Amino acid sequence: MPQANPQLPQFVSAHQAAQQALKQQLRRQALQRVRQLTNEGRHIEANALWQEEISA
Repeated sequence: MPQANPQLPQFVSAHQAAQQALKQQLRRQALQRVRQLTNEGRHIEANALWQEEISA
């Protein structure tokens, strides 16, 4: 029976941290795009993007 990699918890933890950082980055980018659309007067598109973002 193979033994578990003793570093596995570290790898899992690092992967989860990287995933969380990526989600936060994508959310910041989406919010930036919503602001840009709003500033351009494209409120319907901004609202649609925001609704998509919060439902994800």
